[in-house]
Amino acid sequence: MNKREQGFGHVVAILAVVVVLAIGLAGWRVWDANKNKQTTKESTTDTTNTDNNATAGKKTYSDPVGKFTVEYPIAWTLKSEVQNDDPELAASEASLTSPTGTELRLSANWGGKGGMCEPAPGDVPFAKTNTCVSWEYLSSEDTGINNVYYPTEERKDDGSLAYTYKNKADIRLVTMRFGTPGKDDEYLIGLQDATPNEPVKVNDPQMGFNINTLFINVYGPNGEFRPYIYAYATGDSEAFLTSADAMTIKEILRTLRVDI
Repeated sequence: MNKREQGFGHVVAILAVVVVLAIGLAGWRVWDANKNKQTTKESTTDTTNTDNNATAGKKTYSDPVGKFTVEYPIAWTLKSEVQNDDPELAASEASLTSPTGTELRLSANWGGKGGMCEPAPGDVPFAKTNTCVSWEYLSSEDTGINNVYYPTEERKDDGSLAYTYKNKADIRLVTMRFGTPGKDDEYLIGLQDATPNEPVKVNDPQMGFNINTLFINVYGPNGEFRPYIYAYATGDSEAFLTSADAMTIKEILRTLRVDI
């Protein structure tokens, strides 16, 4: 082989190396670009999840008198106080207020709920001229609260009465229309206890009881009486019951649990 042929062979070898390097470099750039795209996508997803978790954050309110807890959105404002340090007389007052001003009342006390009222002859539910208030449950759902009991009356052999607490109360999340004589109707969302003798009946207008709040009678399994728990919000029109705040209030009330 002469020198010209040897030189040509060297040129071919060099060109081959250059081509291989070029192909390798191009392949690395494609791989690196794809890796960067994947990393950017993963980072964006992580950031979005973090923001969502922060937005969906919750706080917990623990009532010191009623011994119950609820979870509520961080955007809602809590105010609370205890009005008496004596455990036998203590009363709590708390409120959760939405960014738009809707208030959910949460409280507990040992009594003062009001009493019955005898309707006058001719009174009909929700008439402005009635003697007594009127109410009607518009919806009802189970809350899952299963550690609140109610007293059952039993007659002993000697004729005396005794009470047992072996049956659990049915704690309902309800919506209600409430009418006070001479005033505009109110619409409530809240918790109400029910028993076989006093069930929650939807679309069944009633008259008599003279208090416009919802509350739970609380007994433990051994008959220990606990403070009444009040958990409700009030609006001045039926539209309130389907508002965005009402939906949030229902979510809050679904988290309420009693510590017995």
